[in-house]
Amino acid sequence: MKDDKPAAVDLSAPPTSYTAFKPLGHIVIGFPDDESSERARLALFQAGVHGLQQVQSADMRSKMAQMLDLASGSAEFGHEVVAMRRFLSMSAEGYGWLIVPATDDAAARSITEMVEPLGARVAVKYDRLIITDLL
Repeated sequence: MKDDKPAAVDLSAPPTSYTAFKPLGHIVIGFPDDESSERARLALFQAGVHGLQQVQSADMRSKMAQMLDLASGSAEFGHEVVAMRRFLSMSAEGYGWLIVPATDDAAARSITEMVEPLGARVAVKYDRLIITDLL
């Protein structure tokens, strides 16, 4: 993977666009539970993917609920709020998360191909203008 990865996402002060969660240059990947996300984190790390973060189900649920409460009306026009609601709903079901740097489409495809067999159920890539559902 490239060395020019974006900085890790700080969920205490998450990156936003119009107050909606938007971690540019990253893929947010959801797994059925926290244990699955941990296994995927280890597998990605062993495959040379660095700078990734695991986010526990309860932490993602809390952060998405908080951010949705504060989201501006402008945020409703984009896919960001749709993704946030999806992440909140899935977190309420116990989904665990990884936030993985992916600065280009080739890296995103490679990462998605690695995590799908490990149980990933959703993967959302955040670029400057486009948010892409990869799974």
